[in-house]
Amino acid sequence: LRLNLDAVQAQLTSDPQMALKHLATAREASAEVISDLRGLVYGLRPPALDELGLADALRLHLTSLVRDSPLEVTLDADERLTPPAAVEAAVYRSATEAVTNVMRHSTAQRCRVAVATSGPSVVLTVDDDGHVLDTWHAGVGLTAMHERAVELGGTFIASSGPAGFH
Repeated sequence: LRLNLDAVQAQLTSDPQMALKHLATAREASAEVISDLRGLVYGLRPPALDELGLADALRLHLTSLVRDSPLEVTLDADERLTPPAAVEAAVYRSATEAVTNVMRHSTAQRCRVAVATSGPSVVLTVDDDGHVLDTWHAGVGLTAMHERAVELGGTFIASSGPAGFH
């Protein structure tokens, strides 16, 4: 962006047409920078968590995620649940990653997402009724979910069985 703006400045009087081309490129670059910045901010903490709370933000995102899919997702979460911000973001990210994994790697027709408290802990459970399409192994998504849980002092358990994935 800066290089394009410098080129505009350098060519503004000597070659206005080229300056306009650099300006157009700078405009495109600025739109890309803004988009990237929004993505980074969203990656840190989805704004929907602050606007809607964990349960409603999850409900909205999961509904959008499976909109064009035959997968039926149910969410069981206490609307009043307000865990610490880091826990809330980790639960949100892990739940959406888990449902994405179900859609990509399973034959499931139904998926249940539950968020509850157990003493001072928040427990996220994602179950489905499908079978994995290939030999089951932990990939990027499961590794990220595990890392989120461990970073917050929690645990992560994933298993696949005849009744689906848990």
